[in-house]
Amino acid sequence: MAISKSAKIMAEMEKVKGKISDQQARLKELEQKHKEAENEEIVDIVRGMSISLEELPLVLQRIKAGDTLGQNVPKSAGPEKTAIGENVLHKAVGIILLAVVLKRTNLTWSDIGFQRNGFAISVLKGLSLGTVCFAIAYGLEFAILSLQGNPAHFELYVSGFSLTSSPIKNTDSLFFGLCLFLNAINVWMEEGVFRGLFIKMLSETKPFMTANFIAVFLFGIWHIVMPIRSYINGKCHLRK
Repeated sequence: MAISKSAKIMAEMEKVKGKISDQQARLKELEQKHKEAENEEIVDIVRGMSISLEELPLVLQRIKAGDTLGQNVPKSAGPEKTAIGENVLHKAVGIILLAVVLKRTNLTWSDIGFQRNGFAISVLKGLSLGTVCFAIAYGLEFAILSLQGNPAHFELYVSGFSLTSSPIKNTDSLFFGLCLFLNAINVWMEEGVFRGLFIKMLSETKPFMTANFIAVFLFGIWHIVMPIRSYINGKCHLRK
């Protein structure tokens, strides 16, 4: 039985569609590998070259543009401005020192509040409390701005850790991962030392309220270093 011309054309079309489908699948695979390679390069930069979080978006743009990094990668002014120096290194040292103190004082992590039992429930309670507080705060702010004729909108991004407003808005998934990781390290150290160890040891000789007040005072001293340093470096100024 003879095959019509239209049937032949249809058969060719099906072959072409099959090839296009294969090529699209291959393209998606290459795009995924390319994205993974980009992320690996950025992680290597953070770990090995001490690039600050504020400089990472510029590096990311250059990578996506196909530029070679080499010696042209911007360097940070000092270790205190890098992701490793500022947000990880001294907090990691603090965690190590905390573990040493716990060992020498015969205390355990559970003694200062790090308990496995009820962990999931505690996380849910914290998330719920945070969600309610943020909803109320942002709701009031939205209402005030609307009444002033300045309607606002939400944006989800990660900015550099700074006392002054940062113009850089990072929206890549890598930055959200870094944000969660760095904050986890930060909370582990600060909560373990100030709300855990200090209150535990001070409560042995002082009333709980007094111990809590001393821990809060020391916590404030710990954080006042940041604005003092920013003032000395000229990044923030006192208003007259």
